[in-house]
Amino acid sequence: MIDGICRRACVVILLAASAIDAQVGSPGEFGAPSDALFQDLPIVHAAALHAQTLEEAPANVTIITAADIRRYGYRTLGEALASVRGFYGTNDRAYQYFGSRGVNLPGDYNTRFLVMLNGQPLTEAIYASNNFFGADFGLDLDLIERIEVIRGPTGALYGSNGMLANINVVTKSPVGIEHGRLSTETDSFGQRKVTASTSVDLGRGRNLLVSASVFNNRGQSLYVPEYNTPSTGFGYSSTKSDRERGYHSFANLLIGQWNLMACFNSRQKYLPIGWAETGIFDSQDSWAMDERNMLGAMYSREVRRGGKIRWQIFWDQYRYTAQEHYRAEEDLEPVYAESNRAQWVNTRLTYDFSNKRLGNIMIGAFSAFELQNRQHGQTRTLDSVEDFFVDAADRQQAVFAQVERKLARRLTAHAGLRFDNSFNYGVALSPRLALVFQQSNRTAWKIVYGRPFRNPSAYEKYWNDGVALSAALNLQKETAHTLEGVLERKLKRGLLAVANVYDYRLNKLIQTNYEGGLAHYDNANAIKSRGVELELGGPVSDRLRMEASVALQRASERQVGWLVNSPRWIVNTRTSYDLVPKRVTLAGAFYTMGRRLTFLGDEVPRVHMLDVTVSTVRLSPRFDIVAGVRNLLDGNYVHPAALAIDRMPFERRSVFVKLIARSGE
Repeated sequence: MIDGICRRACVVILLAASAIDAQVGSPGEFGAPSDALFQDLPIVHAAALHAQTLEEAPANVTIITAADIRRYGYRTLGEALASVRGFYGTNDRAYQYFGSRGVNLPGDYNTRFLVMLNGQPLTEAIYASNNFFGADFGLDLDLIERIEVIRGPTGALYGSNGMLANINVVTKSPVGIEHGRLSTETDSFGQRKVTASTSVDLGRGRNLLVSASVFNNRGQSLYVPEYNTPSTGFGYSSTKSDRERGYHSFANLLIGQWNLMACFNSRQKYLPIGWAETGIFDSQDSWAMDERNMLGAMYSREVRRGGKIRWQIFWDQYRYTAQEHYRAEEDLEPVYAESNRAQWVNTRLTYDFSNKRLGNIMIGAFSAFELQNRQHGQTRTLDSVEDFFVDAADRQQAVFAQVERKLARRLTAHAGLRFDNSFNYGVALSPRLALVFQQSNRTAWKIVYGRPFRNPSAYEKYWNDGVALSAALNLQKETAHTLEGVLERKLKRGLLAVANVYDYRLNKLIQTNYEGGLAHYDNANAIKSRGVELELGGPVSDRLRMEASVALQRASERQVGWLVNSPRWIVNTRTSYDLVPKRVTLAGAFYTMGRRLTFLGDEVPRVHMLDVTVSTVRLSPRFDIVAGVRNLLDGNYVHPAALAIDRMPFERRSVFVKLIARSGE
């Protein structure tokens, strides 16, 4: 059925593109010169480790710009990703999780795609997670130049975890931005945040950007029907059990061909609902703290005959500290605590050059050495303490290569291959093949095949607390076969139409197995996902911009059927209008998706969310404002979850205001 839908949808998008192309207007109707009709699309770096236009990249890419972030009032990376075609999120009040291609299993740790900061993967070494979508993402969105969302596998360049998508966050350069900036934020849920940043020209080609913020969010009172008893406050939690606090800091120094970067951040989040069935509801003493610190240097240099060398080295640190109070028959209220620590150094070296026969070639090497990977759990009662330890430091090496060769004037072949070797998880081979046919300066066709993989995390394979989870030493890596076809067509005045058809097969899926006493991770059934995604958007006039997308998908698990937390359809529309040209913008975003299953087999209803934002740009030389309403219709929805309950309430309607003051540039 989905195959028929895919074929019909492609026909529809082509017809719609042709109709809009004919009707959107000629240069004379809008007063624009003819050479402005087909502007170059934005640049993307992460798709092939060098700069390309979107039409040249061997993948379908969505760019979220700094203007988009301002226009729609995005305050977290999760809010920005919720606008991306085919992406959908969940929130269990501890972390936010995102899925794509219909895959977003509750209880996973965002392990099947990569989040990167200026090309440096943020995947931590204990849970192999990318839980960086709320306040735990350590970069304030005011510092972002663009977000590159690269669909499909990227394992041929980046190794483990690059299965579904790659999200590369690119920061603004220290050159040419405000010398000083101060912003404050608040909302009706009690968020309080202050951000300060400055850029300094140090002379002799040296420029420095420094930014820091602190936040303290009061939290929300949630109604959870599963706890509707007198002993649990009839299902209503206090705001104190949902609060969070922390800080972000970022520094970027440019010195000639060197780019130095530092990022230090921490977030402590209180947990209104326990991880396990015995967890206490509305506990004001259960919390989790994530700390992520990173220092790195990147170097690039042109060499003889047009070649280029790029080298980078980073020190990373991840610290997870948590405690949760439990119920016990003896009324002892035991406390389970974790203190997990990881430090590692990784480095990557690439060399780009051209060969008359083979085309553009890139070869590279990667190495990572874990200085520490230690998990420490402890169960405490009034009369006993029981400790659990795991030391699982790993060492990784990889070599990779990529070739881009013109097969004809408009046809380019991309071939990439990466070989990974891990001391703990063995070897893996990741190929990617792509054909890009630029039919004209307005139309591009792409076919992409990849075979990515995901290594088990140290937590999944080695953690053994003797209470809830046992080690899974025979756990194997996940693999996938992915195939997709893309049509991208530029229309007049910058409108872009996209049709994307895909077929994904994920094998040896890592899931929790609760059979036979203690739970453990196991390689379970395979997942099959097929679908089509359609998108049309861009500027309609000088003051009006519109985008609309639809994702039709069917993800299923072998021998089980419909995959948990996998909507059959997702529709996303965004509209912005300049009330005062280039000064005041009114923007609205409507997001809706179909029913989803929980782990217990129940269906949660459809979601319909409407957000509205008003923002200014240089309305005053030194002052701007961004204000908005989230979930304007005040819909009462739930997320599938993997906690003591299998569904978690959505956030209800909220209002926020952000005030920005700046000095000169």
